Amino acid sequence: MSRLRIGFVGSGFVARFHAQAFASVRNAEITAIMTTNPAKGSELAAFCRTLGVGDPRVYTDVRALTRDAEVDAIWFLAPNYVRVALIEAIADEVQSGRATLKGLAVEKPLARNLHEARQILQAVSAAGIPHGYLENQLFAPALVRGKELLWRRGAAVAGEPYLARCAEEHSGPHRAWFWRGDLQGGGVLNDMMCHSVAAGWYALTPPDQPLTAMLPCSVSATIACLKWARPEYAQRLREAYAHEMGEFCKTSAQILNSNR
Repeated sequence: MSRLRIGFVGSGFVARFHAQAFASVRNAEITAIMTTNPAKGSELAAFCRTLGVGDPRVYTDVRALTRDAEVDAIWFLAPNYVRVALIEAIADEVQSGRATLKGLAVEKPLARNLHEARQILQAVSAAGIPHGYLENQLFAPALVRGKELLWRRGAAVAGEPYLARCAEEHSGPHRAWFWRGDLQGGGVLNDMMCHSVAAGWYALTPPDQPLTAMLPCSVSATIACLKWARPEYAQRLREAYAHEMGEFCKTSAQILNSNR
Protein backbone atom coordinates (compact mmCIF):
# COMPACT_ATOMS: atom_id res chain seq x y z
CA MET A 1 0.00 0.00 0.00
CA SER A 2 1.32 3.48 -0.93
CA ARG A 3 2.00 5.95 1.85
CA LEU A 4 -0.06 9.12 2.25
CA ARG A 5 2.30 12.08 2.30
CA ILE A 6 1.16 14.88 4.59
CA GLY A 7 2.03 18.56 4.59
CA PHE A 8 1.60 20.43 7.88
CA VAL A 9 0.50 24.05 7.74
CA GLY A 10 1.56 25.41 11.12
CA SER A 11 4.43 24.60 13.48
CA GLY A 12 3.14 25.71 16.87
CA PHE A 13 1.92 24.06 20.04
CA VAL A 14 -0.76 21.83 18.51
CA ALA A 15 1.40 20.78 15.54
CA ARG A 16 3.76 18.98 17.90
CA PHE A 17 0.88 16.90 19.27
CA HIS A 18 -0.29 16.01 15.77
CA ALA A 19 3.24 14.94 14.85
CA GLN A 20 3.28 12.65 17.88
CA ALA A 21 -0.08 11.20 16.83
CA PHE A 22 1.31 10.23 13.42
CA ALA A 23 3.61 7.77 15.16
CA SER A 24 0.50 5.60 15.55
CA VAL A 25 -0.79 6.08 11.99
CA ARG A 26 0.01 3.41 9.43
CA ASN A 27 1.01 4.19 5.84
CA ALA A 28 1.41 7.95 6.34
CA GLU A 29 4.36 10.30 6.72
CA ILE A 30 4.92 14.05 7.16
CA THR A 31 6.83 15.33 4.15
CA ALA A 32 6.53 19.12 4.45
CA ILE A 33 5.87 21.89 6.96
CA MET A 34 4.76 25.45 6.21
CA THR A 35 5.47 28.04 8.89
CA THR A 36 6.11 31.76 9.26
CA ASN A 37 8.82 30.93 11.78
CA PRO A 38 11.60 28.94 10.06
CA ALA A 39 13.32 28.19 13.37
CA LYS A 40 10.19 26.57 14.78
CA GLY A 41 9.63 24.79 11.49
CA SER A 42 13.11 23.30 11.60
CA GLU A 43 12.57 22.30 15.22
CA LEU A 44 9.34 20.51 14.33
CA ALA A 45 10.99 18.83 11.34
CA ALA A 46 13.74 17.50 13.61
CA PHE A 47 11.09 16.25 16.02
CA CYS A 48 9.37 14.40 13.15
CA ARG A 49 12.64 12.72 12.25
CA THR A 50 13.15 11.69 15.87
CA LEU A 51 9.67 10.15 15.93
CA GLY A 52 10.26 8.37 12.62
CA VAL A 53 7.19 9.98 11.03
CA GLY A 54 8.98 11.66 8.15
CA ASP A 55 11.80 13.93 7.02
CA PRO A 56 9.84 17.09 6.13
CA ARG A 57 11.04 20.07 4.16
CA VAL A 58 10.24 23.48 5.65
CA TYR A 59 8.43 26.16 3.64
CA THR A 60 7.43 29.73 4.48
CA ASP A 61 4.99 29.96 1.54
CA VAL A 62 1.75 27.94 1.73
CA ARG A 63 1.39 27.96 -2.05
CA ALA A 64 4.82 26.37 -2.47
CA LEU A 65 3.92 23.64 0.01
CA THR A 66 0.64 22.98 -1.79
CA ARG A 67 2.49 22.59 -5.10
CA ASP A 68 5.04 20.17 -3.64
CA ALA A 69 4.71 16.92 -5.61
CA GLU A 70 5.42 14.97 -2.42
CA VAL A 71 2.43 16.42 -0.55
CA ASP A 72 -0.73 14.38 -1.09
CA ALA A 73 -2.85 15.99 1.62
CA ILE A 74 -2.65 18.97 3.98
CA TRP A 75 -3.05 18.91 7.77
CA PHE A 76 -4.07 22.49 8.59
CA LEU A 77 -2.89 23.60 12.05
CA ALA A 78 -2.32 27.35 11.66
CA PRO A 79 -3.76 29.98 14.04
CA ASN A 80 -7.37 31.08 13.70
CA TYR A 81 -6.65 34.58 12.39
CA VAL A 82 -4.87 33.42 9.21
CA ARG A 83 -7.11 30.50 8.29
CA VAL A 84 -9.23 32.15 5.62
CA ALA A 85 -6.25 33.65 3.78
CA LEU A 86 -4.17 30.47 3.85
CA ILE A 87 -6.97 28.07 2.97
CA GLU A 88 -8.14 30.30 0.13
CA ALA A 89 -4.56 30.26 -1.18
CA ILE A 90 -4.46 26.45 -0.96
CA ALA A 91 -7.80 26.20 -2.75
CA ASP A 92 -6.64 28.60 -5.47
CA GLU A 93 -3.57 26.48 -6.17
CA VAL A 94 -5.74 23.39 -6.62
CA GLN A 95 -8.52 25.11 -8.57
CA SER A 96 -5.99 26.64 -10.96
CA GLY A 97 -4.48 23.24 -11.68
CA ARG A 98 -1.09 24.14 -10.25
CA ALA A 99 -1.51 21.59 -7.46
CA THR A 100 -3.41 18.39 -6.71
CA LEU A 101 -4.56 17.29 -3.27
CA LYS A 102 -6.24 14.12 -2.05
CA GLY A 103 -7.56 15.89 1.01
CA LEU A 104 -7.48 18.77 3.50
CA ALA A 105 -8.04 18.27 7.24
CA VAL A 106 -8.56 21.34 9.45
CA GLU A 107 -7.85 21.52 13.17
CA LYS A 108 -10.58 22.91 15.43
CA PRO A 109 -12.10 25.42 15.66
CA LEU A 110 -12.85 25.67 11.96
CA ALA A 111 -12.87 29.47 12.01
CA ARG A 112 -13.30 32.54 14.21
CA ASN A 113 -16.95 32.93 13.28
CA LEU A 114 -19.70 31.56 11.04
CA HIS A 115 -18.92 33.96 8.21
CA GLU A 116 -15.31 32.81 8.01
CA ALA A 117 -16.35 29.17 8.32
CA ARG A 118 -18.58 29.60 5.29
CA GLN A 119 -15.75 31.28 3.38
CA ILE A 120 -13.48 28.32 4.11
CA LEU A 121 -16.10 25.75 3.14
CA GLN A 122 -16.95 27.61 -0.08
CA ALA A 123 -13.30 27.87 -1.15
CA VAL A 124 -12.49 24.23 -0.47
CA SER A 125 -15.72 22.97 -2.05
CA ALA A 126 -15.27 25.10 -5.16
CA ALA A 127 -11.77 23.65 -5.61
CA GLY A 128 -13.15 20.11 -5.26
CA ILE A 129 -10.81 19.19 -2.42
CA PRO A 130 -11.99 16.29 -0.21
CA HIS A 131 -12.09 17.80 3.25
CA GLY A 132 -12.65 17.03 6.90
CA TYR A 133 -12.80 18.73 10.27
CA LEU A 134 -10.51 17.36 12.96
CA GLU A 135 -12.95 16.64 15.80
CA ASN A 136 -11.58 13.68 17.75
CA GLN A 137 -14.00 13.33 20.63
CA LEU A 138 -16.69 11.65 18.54
CA PHE A 139 -14.30 8.71 18.30
CA ALA A 140 -13.23 8.61 21.95
CA PRO A 141 -13.83 5.04 23.23
CA ALA A 142 -15.59 6.29 26.38
CA LEU A 143 -18.07 8.36 24.37
CA VAL A 144 -18.67 5.69 21.74
CA ARG A 145 -19.24 3.01 24.36
CA GLY A 146 -21.30 5.37 26.50
CA LYS A 147 -23.63 6.17 23.61
CA GLU A 148 -24.02 2.48 22.86
CA LEU A 149 -25.09 1.75 26.47
CA LEU A 150 -27.28 4.86 26.63
CA TRP A 151 -29.34 3.86 23.63
CA ARG A 152 -29.26 0.08 23.91
CA ARG A 153 -30.10 -0.12 27.61
CA GLY A 154 -31.19 3.26 28.94
CA ALA A 155 -33.46 4.25 26.05
CA ALA A 156 -35.09 0.82 26.05
CA VAL A 157 -36.28 1.42 29.62
CA ALA A 158 -36.70 5.19 29.96
CA GLY A 159 -37.19 6.37 26.39
CA GLU A 160 -34.96 8.48 24.16
CA PRO A 161 -32.44 10.71 25.98
CA TYR A 162 -33.14 14.44 25.73
CA LEU A 163 -30.41 16.14 27.80
CA ALA A 164 -26.63 16.00 27.58
CA ARG A 165 -24.24 18.00 29.76
CA CYS A 166 -20.62 18.42 28.77
CA ALA A 167 -17.63 20.18 30.31
CA GLU A 168 -14.14 21.03 29.04
CA GLU A 169 -10.92 22.31 30.56
CA HIS A 170 -7.20 22.37 29.80
CA SER A 171 -4.06 24.11 30.94
CA GLY A 172 -3.74 26.55 28.04
CA PRO A 173 -3.73 28.82 26.17
CA HIS A 174 -0.09 28.53 25.20
CA ARG A 175 0.47 31.41 22.75
CA ALA A 176 -0.07 35.14 22.96
CA TRP A 177 -2.50 35.43 20.03
CA PHE A 178 -5.12 33.37 21.87
CA TRP A 179 -5.65 36.23 24.33
CA ARG A 180 -6.56 38.67 21.54
CA GLY A 181 -10.26 38.44 20.73
CA ASP A 182 -9.75 39.82 17.22
CA LEU A 183 -7.13 37.16 16.48
CA GLN A 184 -8.67 34.16 18.25
CA GLY A 185 -12.36 34.83 17.68
CA GLY A 186 -14.12 33.68 20.82
CA GLY A 187 -11.78 32.30 23.46
CA VAL A 188 -12.79 29.11 25.16
CA LEU A 189 -16.34 29.50 23.85
CA ASN A 190 -15.27 28.32 20.40
CA ASP A 191 -11.93 26.68 21.19
CA MET A 192 -13.31 24.15 23.69
CA MET A 193 -17.08 24.36 23.37
CA CYS A 194 -16.80 22.91 19.87
CA HIS A 195 -15.89 19.60 21.57
CA SER A 196 -18.82 19.76 23.98
CA VAL A 197 -21.33 20.61 21.28
CA ALA A 198 -20.10 17.76 19.09
CA ALA A 199 -20.06 15.23 21.95
CA GLY A 200 -23.54 16.15 23.17
CA TRP A 201 -24.92 16.23 19.65
CA TYR A 202 -23.44 12.80 18.95
CA ALA A 203 -24.71 11.27 22.20
CA LEU A 204 -28.30 12.42 21.66
CA THR A 205 -28.51 11.42 17.98
CA PRO A 206 -30.12 7.97 17.51
CA PRO A 207 -27.44 5.37 16.57
CA ASP A 208 -29.07 4.51 13.25
CA GLN A 209 -29.22 8.12 12.06
CA PRO A 210 -26.65 10.69 10.88
CA LEU A 211 -25.89 13.78 12.96
CA THR A 212 -27.93 15.87 10.52
CA ALA A 213 -31.06 14.11 11.78
CA MET A 214 -30.97 16.50 14.75
CA LEU A 215 -30.28 20.18 14.08
CA PRO A 216 -30.32 23.11 16.53
CA CYS A 217 -33.35 25.40 16.60
CA SER A 218 -31.60 28.09 18.65
CA VAL A 219 -28.36 28.62 20.54
CA SER A 220 -27.65 30.77 23.59
CA ALA A 221 -24.64 31.06 25.86
CA THR A 222 -23.58 32.74 29.07
CA ILE A 223 -19.88 33.35 29.64
CA ALA A 224 -17.80 34.82 32.45
CA CYS A 225 -14.10 35.48 32.96
CA LEU A 226 -13.37 34.33 36.48
CA LYS A 227 -9.65 34.83 36.53
CA TRP A 228 -7.89 36.55 33.66
CA ALA A 229 -9.97 39.73 33.70
CA ARG A 230 -8.89 40.46 37.26
CA PRO A 231 -6.24 43.22 37.28
CA GLU A 232 -3.45 41.17 38.88
CA TYR A 233 -3.87 38.28 36.45
CA ALA A 234 -4.34 40.55 33.44
CA GLN A 235 -1.01 42.12 34.30
CA ARG A 236 0.59 38.67 34.35
CA LEU A 237 -0.67 38.10 30.81
CA ARG A 238 0.74 41.41 29.60
CA GLU A 239 4.11 40.60 31.12
CA ALA A 240 4.21 36.99 29.91
CA TYR A 241 3.23 37.65 26.30
CA ALA A 242 4.27 41.24 25.59
CA HIS A 243 7.35 40.08 23.65
CA GLU A 244 5.18 37.99 21.30
CA MET A 245 2.35 40.37 20.42
CA GLY A 246 4.28 42.66 18.09
CA GLU A 247 5.60 39.69 16.16
CA PHE A 248 2.13 38.15 15.88
CA CYS A 249 0.65 41.35 14.49
CA LYS A 250 3.52 41.65 11.98
CA THR A 251 3.16 38.01 10.93
CA SER A 252 -0.61 38.35 10.50
CA ALA A 253 -0.20 41.33 8.17
CA GLN A 254 2.45 39.53 6.11
CA ILE A 255 0.26 36.46 5.65
CA LEU A 256 -2.81 38.46 4.69
CA ASN A 257 -0.81 40.46 2.16
CA SER A 258 1.13 37.61 0.56
CA ASN A 259 -1.45 34.83 0.21
CA ARG A 260 -4.42 36.60 -1.34
